[in-house]
Amino acid sequence: MEIRKASLKEVPEIAERLWKKGLIEYHQKRFRTDRRYAPLKRGAVKTFISFVSKNIRSPNALVLVALDRGRIVGYSLNYIRKNIPVFRPDRYGYLSDLYIDEKYRGGGIASEFRKHAIRWFKKKGMKMAAIAVHAGNKKALDIYRKWGFEDYHIELRKRI
Repeated sequence: MEIRKASLKEVPEIAERLWKKGLIEYHQKRFRTDRRYAPLKRGAVKTFISFVSKNIRSPNALVLVALDRGRIVGYSLNYIRKNIPVFRPDRYGYLSDLYIDEKYRGGGIASEFRKHAIRWFKKKGMKMAAIAVHAGNKKALDIYRKWGFEDYHIELRKRI
């Protein structure tokens, strides 16, 4: 298994297969709330391709891929976020996306993504990191808590 920075030529596969058919559909099937509260806009894949490409080129972002014999089996999108101006720290590391093909889960890839991201955040001078997870994704919640992340903010949504 190889973990490395993603290249621009890999972005369409990340967006179409891993993000849309993997991460998004995974959440839509298992946690029915996504369709009600986070529906995708028309052209979402194209927009995501642009977003990931921008992050690959940014000095304030780290996009990683996991490869098994040259095939991408997971990705991780990490970047530095500005905090609300009244709170410290001013900036913090944000582990935005972390997705691994189902048959590769449980093999330590997520932990490797986390290690790479945290190491990179520290190199960038970050003193704090955050990660978001769908409230219904108990398995991911357990993993992230095991990694030392603590519950901080709960967002509730209601259609109005």
